[in-house]
Amino acid sequence: MPKDLRSYLDELLEKRPRDVVVVDREVDPRYEACAIVEKFERENKFPLVFFKNIKNSKIPLVINLGATYERLALALGSPTVPQMVKDLAHREHNPLPVKEVSPKDAPVKEVILKANDVDFDLLPILTHNEEDAGSYTNAAALICKSAAAMQSTSASTAIKSKAKDSSV
Repeated sequence: MPKDLRSYLDELLEKRPRDVVVVDREVDPRYEACAIVEKFERENKFPLVFFKNIKNSKIPLVINLGATYERLALALGSPTVPQMVKDLAHREHNPLPVKEVSPKDAPVKEVILKANDVDFDLLPILTHNEEDAGSYTNAAALICKSAAAMQSTSASTAIKSKAKDSSV
């Protein structure tokens, strides 16, 4: 069965609880969240870090979702990393057909923003380093309205603009 983020996090907490660090206190999205993760990396640790309280955001933040091969294997339902490699090769050569889901049957409908309500400032978008041009997402999934928009989206990084009329 396909996993959503919640079911994956539940499984991760059950099977690999040491891979998860939960930060309950308020954390600033400007440098601080990334600094916390970097501190772990300097200790050669790569936990999934779940920030429950990002300053000026009602939305929590997860960093390092797929930072280890073991977690990627778990996410893909493979029992081991070597089996994950085989499973991925099999999936690449035997893709599943696309299944269109009608809007009324779509599983993700908890928050729906339309028109002028759409605002990137609602998301906990980070500023990683002092000399960055601004806040940006990195290795994030972009959901585009049309195939043409998706084909024109080639980078995995999107810099947040101050303009309210920005669109992806």
